[in-house]
Amino acid sequence: MEVLQSVRLLCVSLMMMMMMSELKMSAAAQNFCSNSTVLRTRTMCHSCTISQLILCPSGFKPTPRSNAQDCKYYINTPSMKLPLSGCSFECYKEVEIKSCCPGYWGPDCIECPDQAARPCSGRGICSAGLGGNGTCSCQEGFAGTACEDCAPGRYSPTCSSVCSCVHGLCASGIVGDGRCTCFSGYTGPNCDQELPECAALSCQQNSRCIEEALTGQLVCQCLPGYQRAGAKCLSINPCLQRVCHAQASCVHTGPNQHLCTCNEGYSGDGRVCMAIDPCQTDRGGCAAESARCVYDGPGRSHCECLSGFDTLSGGGCSLKNSCTPDSCHRNANCSTVGPGQVECACLQGYIGNGKVCIGNIMERLNDLNTEPGGQWTGQLSNAITLCDLCRSLSWPLQNLGPFTVFIPINKGFKGTPVRTLIADRSKATYLCKMHLVAGMMQFDTLKKTDVFYTLTGKSAETDTSEGDAQTKIRIHGGRKKGVIIQSNVVASNGIIHIINRLMESVPSIVESNTEVARLKDFSLGKTPLASLLDQPGPITVLAPTTAAFDAMTEEHLKYLMSPDGHSKLLEFLRNHIIPATALEIYNAVSTPRYVTMANQVLTITGQILVNGAAVLEAAVEAKNGRLYVMDGVLTPPSIEPVLPSRCDITETKIIMGECVACSKLLCTLQLNGHGTHFSKTRQFTSCWNRKTLKPRRCNFVEAVRITSCISVQIPACCKGFYGPDCRPCPGGYQTPCSGHGQCSEGVSRNGTCSCEPNFSGSRCQYCSSSNKYGPNCDRTCPCIHGQCDNRPDSDGRCKVDSCQQGYTGPLCDRQTAACGAQAQFCHAHADCDFSQGTVKCICKTGFQGDGITCVASDPCAPPHRGGCSLNAKCIKTGPGTHVCQCLTGWREDGDECQPINNCNSPDRGGCHPNATCVYVGPGQSDCTCKAGYQGSGQDCEPVNQCVTADGGCHYFVSSKNQANPLKASFLLKSLWVIPTAT
Repeated sequence: MEVLQSVRLLCVSLMMMMMMSELKMSAAAQNFCSNSTVLRTRTMCHSCTISQLILCPSGFKPTPRSNAQDCKYYINTPSMKLPLSGCSFECYKEVEIKSCCPGYWGPDCIECPDQAARPCSGRGICSAGLGGNGTCSCQEGFAGTACEDCAPGRYSPTCSSVCSCVHGLCASGIVGDGRCTCFSGYTGPNCDQELPECAALSCQQNSRCIEEALTGQLVCQCLPGYQRAGAKCLSINPCLQRVCHAQASCVHTGPNQHLCTCNEGYSGDGRVCMAIDPCQTDRGGCAAESARCVYDGPGRSHCECLSGFDTLSGGGCSLKNSCTPDSCHRNANCSTVGPGQVECACLQGYIGNGKVCIGNIMERLNDLNTEPGGQWTGQLSNAITLCDLCRSLSWPLQNLGPFTVFIPINKGFKGTPVRTLIADRSKATYLCKMHLVAGMMQFDTLKKTDVFYTLTGKSAETDTSEGDAQTKIRIHGGRKKGVIIQSNVVASNGIIHIINRLMESVPSIVESNTEVARLKDFSLGKTPLASLLDQPGPITVLAPTTAAFDAMTEEHLKYLMSPDGHSKLLEFLRNHIIPATALEIYNAVSTPRYVTMANQVLTITGQILVNGAAVLEAAVEAKNGRLYVMDGVLTPPSIEPVLPSRCDITETKIIMGECVACSKLLCTLQLNGHGTHFSKTRQFTSCWNRKTLKPRRCNFVEAVRITSCISVQIPACCKGFYGPDCRPCPGGYQTPCSGHGQCSEGVSRNGTCSCEPNFSGSRCQYCSSSNKYGPNCDRTCPCIHGQCDNRPDSDGRCKVDSCQQGYTGPLCDRQTAACGAQAQFCHAHADCDFSQGTVKCICKTGFQGDGITCVASDPCAPPHRGGCSLNAKCIKTGPGTHVCQCLTGWREDGDECQPINNCNSPDRGGCHPNATCVYVGPGQSDCTCKAGYQGSGQDCEPVNQCVTADGGCHYFVSSKNQANPLKASFLLKSLWVIPTAT
């Protein structure tokens, strides 16, 4: 009977527990509010030719007509990372997104203090929502966990009144009236009046002297916090009444004083205690991606592994491996990214969705040629053999790109054996290049393109006059046309069009020696560049045609060829040479940035355009490198403006000549350097003859002094320019030093900016404080957990990709956390931002996307290149992290790179003390010995004029300064008719 009774009690207990659990789950369900929404994401970037192979994320559907060529994807080859233009399309999914109802907070959506219907007692704002922490931000004057009381020193129902007791206790709080209970010896409404008569009363312990309000008599009364019990004053114990929360304990700490402390498992100020749900804070220590937190009661919880995870002996959870041999393509890696979810990623050098992976051009050709029962089985062997045997062609078709390849079938060779073609390897390679085009030209693009360019630089045309089925191509200069018999065969590094005929080999229009000679002719005698072109190499020369030089502005050309333009000419010519490499056209197409000998970056784009100039002949072989013939010149930014902005000053001076013997007049004039500057207004005056020391009138025999009036041009730069070449000041000549400093301008100055207070940088383009921004650099950046964009023209946001881990947003102020079960639609490599009340997916560090789709990111990928300067290279240092390193000849200046002026260094570019340092370009300078000195510039020695050819004298005079009187007379007469110098 007792056993039966025990079983009944156990059953009743279990039923009660189940009912409580159901009630709790029902109550919890009521705390969540659902909103119907449509989630949208774009697929990862991929080759536009395989869009039909790309799938939307699980549960998503493709949005009709959303495919767009709007992104770049990257192919990793054994040698480099190739950036390719690609496509993406939109996917959508209708979902019910759960969020906390108003008045609830945290992952489990529990009530805000004091209750959800009236959060924070109606006197504050609760940090609610899935990302909230349940704390109250009270209105002014209120305090407490639920804003249930007045702040210290305030009273009244609105807590707007301030206590005014000076020497007493105030009846404060929501129910207080602000009355003062004065300390012993004080009286008055504010307890600010002293009573000296109280000392005579000798009040007992815990009592004090006060003045009765009705009678005005002094009496002894119990101190505040005490109450009279007979003749004694005993301490009042507030804990005898219910002053604390039901889940709090009360401790008597002094007269009428107490401390309320919430019980274990509860939190609050003691007057309001809320049950602690460990699952609300850091999910109770459970790993959000593999376990869920289960609430067991106030302050208690445990972790349970999610479906698809195994429980480990140590209590952790391990993801079950869902990959099987047929999960992915043979050329793909399989990884389990979620319970029952696998992700297939094509191997390096392949493209596709992981279920289907496509290899490089050579691999695709071999597959087509050997596919059992395939359309082109055995019909592409000649083309494959030609590619294999052509010097250095097979490797680029496997590792570089992107290329468009026109592949002739075997019948297209028509009596031209492959062995005959490759007898001359150089011509065979040139023929192969005529079947290659830079970039990916799909058939639809090809049909709309009248003219395109092969890798030789030769142009070709498309003929669609007979319809799509008979679309033909022809190389300009050739007679044969090839019909495209199959188009758009996709490869990882390009696209293949199969044609029915081998194109004719149109000979090159240029020989390397001819164009290099033209470049030498332009520089010979002016710079040491001519000898540089003859060095062993390797070098790559970008040689403009004669027409390109002729198309230059005439004034620019004349200035560069003049002695004054020597340094700019040197920089100009250096910008046409890429050192230390014999640049093959395949590499030029695949790697778009190269640094010239002038330390400037050249960008190769489109169908072989170098900084916008078209390549007419590409990679012409030379004994020490490669030659590219171009239809334009490459003027480096460092010499612009080409013509110096001079504002020379003209001054008129009167020069008094030396008193010399008339017979030595000519040599003296020439030695003084004024022979060509005398004006017509001359006069002969008497002077002291050095031999006789007697004043005489000059009679062309004894002595003479000539007074000359000449015009002198004093070199000067216009405002906003500096240096011998009058270069623009940093920040531009219109706003030198960005308008925030003074430029050291003038012919003899170096253009250094002296920034105003609060500004810094080589052109005063930054705020000197890393935490300031704004036009006056006096505003504090609102960027919280990131790096402030401290430029005067910024809005104070954080720099791109500078947020610390776990934070996001323009101000890096929104914290992210593991998504957990609330946002299962987010990607496996995403965290969640709950700060806006709803869930937002944020890709983790090292990944990029919209959070629903996340792919591994390369911070150095173009075009952003990690935000690095044009003259810097981006170096990846880890997942999502990088550094910017300035190129040779450039120095770091905040986020930018500024050219190094060797002439400003302590050694003045290595120049001799008697030499002038001339800035040529970034990290480059030239040394020129000063007047009266000769040498290389690194070494200068005085010139001995008497050992030169003419001794510095006029050609009528001997180097011994002995003049012929007849010749002297002739020259002296001629001085009268020399035009005035202007």
